[in-house]
Amino acid sequence: MADDTLVGSLFPDEVLSAEAIPEVRRADLYDEEWNCVARAVPKRQAEFCAVRICARRLLARLGFFDYPLLPNKDRSPRWPEGIIGSISHTNGYCAVVAAKAGALVGLGLDVEQDSPLKPELIRLICTERERNWLDNQPESDRCRLAKLIFCAKESAYKCQYPLSKAFVDFKQAELYLDLETRKFRAIILKDLGERLSPCLSISGRYDWRRSLVIASAFLRKEEIAKS
Repeated sequence: MADDTLVGSLFPDEVLSAEAIPEVRRADLYDEEWNCVARAVPKRQAEFCAVRICARRLLARLGFFDYPLLPNKDRSPRWPEGIIGSISHTNGYCAVVAAKAGALVGLGLDVEQDSPLKPELIRLICTERERNWLDNQPESDRCRLAKLIFCAKESAYKCQYPLSKAFVDFKQAELYLDLETRKFRAIILKDLGERLSPCLSISGRYDWRRSLVIASAFLRKEEIAKS
């Protein structure tokens, strides 16, 4: 059963989730964690603290105690061996998901404010096929749906990155949204190397909750093998 968080029900049942309101809580961080943001602005410190506190709660449930969640050089979170996870934060909200690697090999979470994407950004975010799809939607919905495309692509990027270590531009991923089921499939158009299949397909779900748009992405082991 999914955890009772805004993001929990968007992931498979084996995925744990935690959420928090960002606030600076220096005493609750390990020294090595705090050193990462000691000179950052208060907003960054608050988000960093909330994410680490959430992560610690989930890692304890997965059998990892007293584990500092430090960033890699590329700023991605350094999860323990055998654990997959993802973090996201926006104004007033942070969330973390994590699970033991097994049938699932990748997780991605993105949370954004439910505000329309600026029209001038649509060409930077959306492929030609996606723009044609938007043109067939009610005009009043197009920029809001474009924001959803942005959010879903971010979650798909986070999902594949720990496996590929590859930067994927927005136009190197193509999104197929199902507005009835609130599910999506992201097809990565870029070659991700020897470990991952060409045109990698990533499953996802999305929803609008409490003035936020939320997208989840997850990869199963059988979906990543080269054919």
